[in-house]
Amino acid sequence: MLFKQALKVESMEKSDLLLLAINRLPEINFRGKRRLASVLDTEDDFLKLPALEAGRISGFEGLKWNPGAALEAAENDLLVLSRIGGAFVYVDGDLYPPLLNEMYDSPFLLFYRGMEDLLIKASRGCDWISIVGTRQPSYEALEKAYEFASVFAENNIPVVSGLAYGIDSAAHRGAVEAGRSVAVLPSGIDSIYPRGNSSLAGRIMDRGGLLVSEYPPESKAVKWHFPQRNRIISALSRGVVIVEAPEKSGALITVDFALQQNRDVFVAGEKEGRVFGTGCEKLAGDGAVVISTPQEVIDLWNTNPCWSARLCGRLDE
Repeated sequence: MLFKQALKVESMEKSDLLLLAINRLPEINFRGKRRLASVLDTEDDFLKLPALEAGRISGFEGLKWNPGAALEAAENDLLVLSRIGGAFVYVDGDLYPPLLNEMYDSPFLLFYRGMEDLLIKASRGCDWISIVGTRQPSYEALEKAYEFASVFAENNIPVVSGLAYGIDSAAHRGAVEAGRSVAVLPSGIDSIYPRGNSSLAGRIMDRGGLLVSEYPPESKAVKWHFPQRNRIISALSRGVVIVEAPEKSGALITVDFALQQNRDVFVAGEKEGRVFGTGCEKLAGDGAVVISTPQEVIDLWNTNPCWSARLCGRLDE
């Protein structure tokens, strides 16, 4: 029932199959797909669209136009989503997270499994926060990630991370013990990556959280998906906390995206200002805000709350 309701709302009177088929066009970027969706209403329109016209509308003239193959893949996507209880939100749909829509390359569709009400709150402007870091953290940093996530979740701030081993896993675990978490996958929402975190992914959903991905069902995690995934982690959030990172950590890519997206960036550290890892040391040296407790972020945000903070349960009526 959740699946059908979500698709009905987000299709905005366009065919779900049409949106999935447009999403399956490999040579067209987000803007091109959005332009096609604006002029097509049904799968029949899609199938009958001449290749030259498709290229002109999308801005990708000379593309290899095979709407039949895209439609076939879309039909399979619908079957998989139905089987796993998944759904998607459309970039111009009501439930699409507004912060995600600020990107120049927003996902045309965002697939998800879990509690739709968390997306509803995000669509109304409620704050999420990302916690990221190395896959090979120190014990101190693991404890810090868990502690920060737990406090944020207790204060009704969902914690976003990438479900990777290390800091990501600690953040998700801390959040689900006290509240809710969102895992952004480098694969389809039916293909948990890494497999060793499948039980954690299940717990995230059981505790009212979400698994999200821009990749269609049955997509495997490949190398270039990881930095792409990182831009979504930062874009979904009002701010990013980096807990520990060596100089060339992939978590620093998330920080770079956060800065480009005008998000708050915090470096987790100790009271005396010590931080974890050379990458974090460089960020602190460059002027990033070092925080020793999550309450510092909560207090900062409560002095400048989102317009719908009452919906998140963080302000008194």
